Amino acid sequence: MKPEVKWTLIAGIICMLGAPCAGFIWTVIGMVGDFNTLGHSGISDPNLLAAHIGTTLVATMVGLVVGMLGLAILIVATILHFTMKSPPAPAPNP
Repeated sequence: MKPEVKWTLIAGIICMLGAPCAGFIWTVIGMVGDFNTLGHSGISDPNLLAAHIGTTLVATMVGLVVGMLGLAILIVATILHFTMKSPPAPAPNP
C-alpha cells in the first residue's frame, strides 16, 4: 500500500469515527445546558431555551457532516488503493 493512500485511509477512519462521537458528546453537554436554562428560567423565556437548543443542534450537525466527509475520504482512498497500479518489481540480475 502506498503511503499516501495509507494516510488517507487513516484520516478517513479518524474523521468517520471521531467526528460523530465528538458531535454526540457536545450534544449531550449542550442538552445539559438546555435543561439548566429550563430549570433556572422555566418556560417563561422560550427564546433563551431555543437559542441553546439551536447551538446544540449545530454541534450535532457539524459532527455528522464531518463524519460523512470522512466516509467520502475513506471511499475515495479505498477506490485509489484498488485501482492504483504498483510499479513492476525489478528483474533479478543474473
